[in-house]
Amino acid sequence: MNGEEISRWNDIFNLVEVPLEFVELGQEGVGDGGLFVRHGDASAKCMARQVETNDPQGLRALVAEKAADESDLPTLLLAPRVTPKVADFLRGAGVMFADERGNCFISFPGMYLDIRGRVKGSPVEQGGSVSLKRGEQATSASPQDKAARRLRKPARGAASQVKAPTGSLFTPRRAQVSAVILDRPELLDSPVREVARQAGVSVGSAAQTLELLTQAGYLNKSGFGGRYYFERPKALLDAWAQSYATGLGADLEIFRGEADLDRFGAMDPMGWVSGEQAVPHLVRGGTTVHLYLRDSAELRELLRSGRIRRSDNGNVIVRTAFWGAGQGSRDANQTDQSDHATVLGEWPCAPWPVIYADLVGTHEPRLLEVAQELRSTINF
Repeated sequence: MNGEEISRWNDIFNLVEVPLEFVELGQEGVGDGGLFVRHGDASAKCMARQVETNDPQGLRALVAEKAADESDLPTLLLAPRVTPKVADFLRGAGVMFADERGNCFISFPGMYLDIRGRVKGSPVEQGGSVSLKRGEQATSASPQDKAARRLRKPARGAASQVKAPTGSLFTPRRAQVSAVILDRPELLDSPVREVARQAGVSVGSAAQTLELLTQAGYLNKSGFGGRYYFERPKALLDAWAQSYATGLGADLEIFRGEADLDRFGAMDPMGWVSGEQAVPHLVRGGTTVHLYLRDSAELRELLRSGRIRRSDNGNVIVRTAFWGAGQGSRDANQTDQSDHATVLGEWPCAPWPVIYADLVGTHEPRLLEVAQELRSTINF
């Protein structure tokens, strides 16, 4: 995209009150369409692709092209109008988009914006003028590195405002399937019933999820034996993690509270540790923790022994685990196991995708940096 096109879209975002801004990358070798997307203090790189079609089939074809694209940068589709049905399809496929009416889906680590339900004509459709004058290019500001003291509940907005992701790929049961294959890619070589067993879902749910992931371009299927394999694993990880806090994570949550974390180290483990306490080699002096119980019936004992006081914005989140005993974090192909001892005594780590999602879900700048460092160690 050239400067005029970027300015035009920035003017549209101003008119329809969408808190986004495009800034040219200005780097050699990025190719046509490379730009920064800014939302508040966060910014990320992407490849923007303008499309003139409103046809659902045409947009679906573009998604198929995107799945075959070898660019390292994620794609952002820009269209005059994206219908609600097509928008749901794009969200489910993990494809970012924005239209001239103000509907958009932006999903990067540390940046999430989902605006939907705007059906009135855009300023262009209504005969308004959108300036093509080159606007001032702002530079991104680095977020302050401040300590996280609370784990805030995600806000749930109204229809036309920022919403939690509800794409069909990341309903709670389907999200469990994605989690186990991200944690253990070798499961894709196993029968579907084994994937279902490890994810704690029905065989039908597992089979349907694998097919949907294939349709979205995250997986592929071999012609011999019909085995699945990863096509875009890190794109799936990012989309899954962004949906976790308000999707599967919210479904698993059974308690939020405030406690002295030192008490957990003296307790017999009741489950697994996640969040910043699971990566002490990357975080020093963390004050929050995510705990996953192997049995929700143990919550009463956890609250008593840990002296956890109820608080919606406390430093402890308790969830039930959907994985079984012995299926915690092994980091088999990422880093040495000794690097991942927890600081809570004998409590083992949760699966690494869960740790990553819990770090992303805090929306704290310092932990988002840790999440990206963890992500950089992952090899599929």
